[in-house]
Amino acid sequence: MKKILVVDDDIAILGVLDRLLSKKGYKIISASDGATALVKVMEQSPDLVILDYKMTLVGGLEVLRKTKAFNGKIKIIMLTGFATEGLEKSARDFGADGFLEKGIPTDSLVKSIEAML
Repeated sequence: MKKILVVDDDIAILGVLDRLLSKKGYKIISASDGATALVKVMEQSPDLVILDYKMTLVGGLEVLRKTKAFNGKIKIIMLTGFATEGLEKSARDFGADGFLEKGIPTDSLVKSIEAML
């Protein structure tokens, strides 16, 4: 069973993604902040991380950078409500494998995940 770490400071989004992806057969690990996410990356080695951009303390780009430095094989989808071309370029420069806006249809998110795993 593939493991997905979902990182978002919005508890409602964590719940929605947990339910959606669990039904698709994935083992879901959740973190509501960047520091916790980094610990879970090191302890549980997820196959994929769905990562919010804007979080307090440790932001999404920092989590992205450190995760890729720890294990470059972990796939990362940056998920944000603040999408700009500049942000997408920065995320991809740091190693993001995907970049999606919050509010996309869930079937599009699932297709992106399935394509990476």
